[in-house]
Amino acid sequence: MTELYCDGINLDYFRTKYNATTFVETGCWVGNSLSYVRDLGFTKMYSCDINLDCVAKSQALVPEAVIHHSDSITFLENILPTITERTVFWLDAHFPGHYGLPDTERTLFPLAEELELIKSLKPSYQHDVIMFDDVHVLKPDNNPKYNPGLPPYYRINKTVNELTDIFSTTHDYTIIPVFEGVLVLFPKN
Repeated sequence: MTELYCDGINLDYFRTKYNATTFVETGCWVGNSLSYVRDLGFTKMYSCDINLDCVAKSQALVPEAVIHHSDSITFLENILPTITERTVFWLDAHFPGHYGLPDTERTLFPLAEELELIKSLKPSYQHDVIMFDDVHVLKPDNNPKYNPGLPPYYRINKTVNELTDIFSTTHDYTIIPVFEGVLVLFPKN
């Protein structure tokens, strides 16, 4: 939630460097990220959450955003084919049980499927920036933020390379070492 606008991430840099006008996030929580990106100058904003209360709070805070009461996979399947502008993605719809919500296989950690959907459904994804947090839950291979002390619930059987390989021909990546780690996929030069 707060990683997006912490001191270690300069979202405005990514917005301006890659001429992004659209922001898409999965997991809106209470709308703080949407409010932040609106103030940065994003002209289109899309989000979702499986918690209806979070959707309502986010809509009240940022009424110009399009916010779906939906899981992230359904949300992305619906909106990605319609977005043609350069986009910054913030993928943060995981571990609903941490917030007292029921988990399903589809909602626990849908990151790999979200990335595949962006690649297959988003026109011109090659120009987009894709960011996600909680890198510390990924397997230790090539993961400087791996946390071996995590409870089993938070251990994900994916590596950084497995996720970044999805975009290996179009994007480079960096891991920003803030909080639990933020991975940024950005267009190759």
